[in-house]
Amino acid sequence: LESSLVHRYTHTGVFTITVECSTSEWHVTAQGAISVQEPADDFGIVRCYSFNRSGDSSECTAIYGSELAIQVELEAGTNITYRVQHGETVLAMATATRGIIPCNITLSPEAQQQLGAGCHQVALLASNNVMANAVSKTMQLCLLEPVEGLWASVEPGRKPCLNPELQVSVSLDRGTPVQLQFQISGNKESFLEMKEMTSGSLQVFSIPARF
Repeated sequence: LESSLVHRYTHTGVFTITVECSTSEWHVTAQGAISVQEPADDFGIVRCYSFNRSGDSSECTAIYGSELAIQVELEAGTNITYRVQHGETVLAMATATRGIIPCNITLSPEAQQQLGAGCHQVALLASNNVMANAVSKTMQLCLLEPVEGLWASVEPGRKPCLNPELQVSVSLDRGTPVQLQFQISGNKESFLEMKEMTSGSLQVFSIPARF
């Protein structure tokens, strides 16, 4: 004897199913539990926290070797498993009962050593037992070393009268990539010039003299 019954659940949770079968001669009862889950939806805002700094973007910047927390949330989903991956390497994991509640994924110093200092593309993945494929989001993770050994020298340009500018030679022992700020001051005014430095080797920057 077989029988089937279809029921549509309107909310998630763990439910107990009781089945009874009776005849004039005997009575049988069976119970079972069923877990109803909501599939994970898209990622919401991703935040990063490191060294009293925080940011809301697809780019996360932290001091290399310091504890880093990546706060994630989903637009929907229950019983979520989060993973931070670089290629096939799982760097960190966390679980959450509800995806709409923010969850912190901690990236330990040991996990950061697998990446090394610098900027890396990592994937945030969210999944549960009712999904065939995980929801994913790509973010850039920049692990920066403290700036050390900054050296600079200044020389005038080749044609100081026709095209007044300064040639500034800069090198750095560690801490790249960095943003350099050049402040040029005159008798009556001053100005700032920003330059990107992606490696620590000696580089020459041309700074126009705007006086």
